Amino acid sequence: MKTIISLTSYPPRMDVIPKTIRSLLAQSITPDLIVLYLAEDQFPGKKLPGALNKLAAENKNFQIRWVSRDTRAHKKLTPALRDFPDDVIITADDDVIYPSDWLARLIAAHKKYPGSITGHHVYRMEPDKPYKKWRKIQNRWWRKIFLGRPSFKNFATGVGGILYPPNALHPDAQNEELFMRLAPTADDVWFWAMAALNGTKVAVVPDAIKRMKESENSQEVSLWAENTVDDRNNKILDAVMRHYPELRTLI
Repeated sequence: MKTIISLTSYPPRMDVIPKTIRSLLAQSITPDLIVLYLAEDQFPGKKLPGALNKLAAENKNFQIRWVSRDTRAHKKLTPALRDFPDDVIITADDDVIYPSDWLARLIAAHKKYPGSITGHHVYRMEPDKPYKKWRKIQNRWWRKIFLGRPSFKNFATGVGGILYPPNALHPDAQNEELFMRLAPTADDVWFWAMAALNGTKVAVVPDAIKRMKESENSQEVSLWAENTVDDRNNKILDAVMRHYPELRTLI
C-alpha cells in the first residue's frame, strides 16, 4: 500500500503553489507520490510556470496529471480515487506551506485509527448551529472529550490535510454529475457525506497542528470566502442531506 498526496490548483494560484509543493517534498517522511491534478480547460496548451515544470522534472515522486474538466476543489481527491483505489490518499491545499512533520503526524494517526479518516483540522458538527460557528476540536476541554473517539459528527477541513484510507468513501464519491449539482463548491461537505454513508468515521490527529501557514496573498480568491457568504455551506449540507436523508440520523 502506497501513500499518495493529492492536490489541485488553478491559474490564480500558479505563483504560490511551488512553495506548497516544496513543503510537501520536504516532509520528514517521504510520500510515495505527490500528484497535482490540473484541468486542461483552465490551462490552454497545458502551459505552466517554469518553476512548476522544473519541480516535476527534478523530483521523481512529484507528478502533474491532467483531467479534462474543471470540477473545482473536488479534483483534489476524485481523480486520485480512480488512479489509486488501493492506496492511502492524503489531500492537501494548494495555498499552504506545510510543516515538515505534517505528514508524519497524519500517518501516525492513521496507524492509531486505521479504519477512520484523519485530519489536523477537525470540527464538531452541531446541527442546531450554522457551519461557521462549529467549534474546532483543538482547545483543551474539547480535545479531552473528543480526542480518541472517531465519530460521524467530526468534520475534517481540507486546509489541515485529510488522510483517506482505501475504500473509505461511498461509490457516489466519484459521481461527477451528482457532486457538481449538490455540492459544487463544498468538497469537504461532499467527502464527509460520502464517508458517513460508507460507515467511515473521522478522527482527530492526536498531536494536531493547530495552525497552518498560508502563502502570502493566496486568500484573495478562495472557496472558503465564497462558502461563508450567506452560510452557503449550510445550504449545501442541507441539499446533500435531502438527497441522502439517512445522513441526518448520524448527527
